[in-house]
Amino acid sequence: MNSKDRPRIKIQPTRFDIAVEVFAWTALALLWVYVTMQYPNLPEIVPTHFGIGGKADAWGSKDSVFFGPAIATVLVIGMSILQRYPYKFNYMEEITLENAERQYAIGVRMIRVLKTCIAILFIIIEYTTGAAAMQDDKVDMKWFFLGIFLLIQLPVFYFLTKMLNKK
Repeated sequence: MNSKDRPRIKIQPTRFDIAVEVFAWTALALLWVYVTMQYPNLPEIVPTHFGIGGKADAWGSKDSVFFGPAIATVLVIGMSILQRYPYKFNYMEEITLENAERQYAIGVRMIRVLKTCIAILFIIIEYTTGAAAMQDDKVDMKWFFLGIFLLIQLPVFYFLTKMLNKK
């Protein structure tokens, strides 16, 4: 069944869904507040890219610290729009009248959780950039990349597994 033929069911958010939604928007607001408050204290040139060892290997204007929050905002708004159309998502099983509500609810919740993770991820990135700008361009990246990977991959794995589980 292609997305045109799928049932169009409005998924009512649970309390958990509402809490995750509020947390995502709060994290996004905190990201903007943090960057705006940090901006006057930053040097004119800040790191814009880090190598695997944690050493800054590209530099740019301190105005570049606003790119992260702008990208995060576009992603969060885009995902908020996307979650309104769960019948257009790709699923690992055929969507029927019997399983549509469950599959849609899981898909929408996955988008909400990922939206929150993205906002948190950008907070971490901006904090790391600010710390590197103030502390001689070297930050401890030992767990940074693993943390970023897990922050996005674990929710995806969890929700895809849940979609395949019939109960």
